[in-house]
Amino acid sequence: MDILWGIAKGFTYAEIAEQLGISKQTVPVPTERLVAGRNAIDLRLEVVGITRGFLSSLYIGSSEQLVPHSRLRVFLLEHLRLMVFAAQLLMTVGVLVVYLYRPLMLIAFSVILMRRLGLSLQRLDGANAYLKQRLAQQEMELARLHQEERIVAAQRVRDEERQRLTVDLHDGLSGHLASIIALAERQEAATIEQTAREALDDLRLVIHSLDIGDRELPVALASFRERLMRQLKRLGIELDWSISKLPEVTGVTPAHALNVLRILQEAITNARKHGQATRITLRAGPNADGKAAVIVVDNEGIPFVRCDGGSGLNNMRWRAARLGGTVHIETLANGTRVILALPLCLPENHAAGEPTVVLA
Repeated sequence: MDILWGIAKGFTYAEIAEQLGISKQTVPVPTERLVAGRNAIDLRLEVVGITRGFLSSLYIGSSEQLVPHSRLRVFLLEHLRLMVFAAQLLMTVGVLVVYLYRPLMLIAFSVILMRRLGLSLQRLDGANAYLKQRLAQQEMELARLHQEERIVAAQRVRDEERQRLTVDLHDGLSGHLASIIALAERQEAATIEQTAREALDDLRLVIHSLDIGDRELPVALASFRERLMRQLKRLGIELDWSISKLPEVTGVTPAHALNVLRILQEAITNARKHGQATRITLRAGPNADGKAAVIVVDNEGIPFVRCDGGSGLNNMRWRAARLGGTVHIETLANGTRVILALPLCLPENHAAGEPTVVLA
């Protein structure tokens, strides 16, 4: 350090220290002691305690000669120290990366996967909300269509019931009224009374069938028995009735009940008019395999003669088909047997076809 040069030039020690990058400290140097020629300065370092102290090397020369040395010293003591620390830190990071690259890669992959999972869950929640909205709209649409269908179905049922009543009244009551008119023209009073009673019974049969509900087929048969017994008693015909073993039949509607009663009425009317029966037996129960209900009407009179069948038999076939059942007619030694087989669950939609009638 060019301390002597600085002192010779009149600089203070603090100014020299600031230029040379050493600690600032003002040390007055008596200029009167400087002489021309060579001067010597004795520097003494006082250390407090047991701490060791030292002075760096001194360089004497001009400022142009000492500035490079000062810059090199600053670089070595300040910048190089930071560079060494940075290099050590970089080497440490490199070593950690070498030994921990697998866990770091797993952590990185886990972060990426978790991010993708979060995005997928968000999209899934959005899709779920959209589907719920669409489902609610579809349910509302289905409810609306169901309500409309119920209205249409109710209207269709009313139309069918209206048509059924019209047909039954036309086939039953109108025929009796026509007979009454014809008999009245011939003035046959006894026959007119009988025909009028039949017309009244027929009208009651139609009206009573309107009050029959599901699983109430025995109720309809019991009411039919009461009217039938009074009619047969006047004619001197014995009636044997037993329906206690009739299995439960479901899906019964007023139209179903009326069709069953019409078939039985036709069978008994044929036995009374054409078979000249003196005794009629009606019994009901399950068939052999228990999968159908069977109603059997036997009459003791003239055996049934095989033929293609008139309007009465055709009506029996048509009504049995609407019930989803069958009609079986057997010729006995002293009479005729009519067997009506019904499914345990009657169909909702009435079939228009006709069953096969077996004559034996």
